Amino acid sequence: GGGANGPRTSSRERDVTVREDVRTRFIAAATWHGALEPAQAILAEHPGRAGGDLFVAAILGEAAQVRRLLAIDGGIATLTAPPYDANALVLLCLSKYLRLDPARSDEFVEAARALLDAGVDPNSGFTTQGEYPERGTALYGAAGVAHPLALPRLLPERGAGPNAEAGLHPPPRTPDHDARARARDP
Repeated sequence: GGGANGPRTSSRERDVTVREDVRTRFIAAATWHGALEPAQAILAEHPGRAGGDLFVAAILGEAAQVRRLLAIDGGIATLTAPPYDANALVLLCLSKYLRLDPARSDEFVEAARALLDAGVDPNSGFTTQGEYPERGTALYGAAGVAHPLALPRLLPERGAGPNAEAGLHPPPRTPDHDARARARDP
């Protein structure tokens, strides 16, 4: 029952909501381009939150943790998380940690291998929202964002392809692109 102040939520429900919000903020701060400090600040604010989360472990390149979580429940491998509704493999490949700490790329490859072994589609990805949507895929992240050599080799070995429907990544549409198109095709 909710009572006069609306529906009541248990402390467990509130904790899950906080955990999911922290995860969403961390994913947004720890992927694509830019500095690592915002993601590091989120981890510092919430110590211990990363331990049981497949998405966070993948982004951090914690292969042993990824394998441990998949051993507990292999079904989580293909789940997706906001803000992009992307799976852990795609987020790993878009990780700023991978991009900014290339010395650890072997650990990321092992985490990616564990996710692929658990059934994650190597061509999986997501489409951003907004006026100029972009397609983000594991292969695009590994080759076009993070740039380690091992991941762009592993993904095609497992079936990822730049021309697969999920792997298509057209150039981003921007106001400048639209202006050039109008000038070319009046």
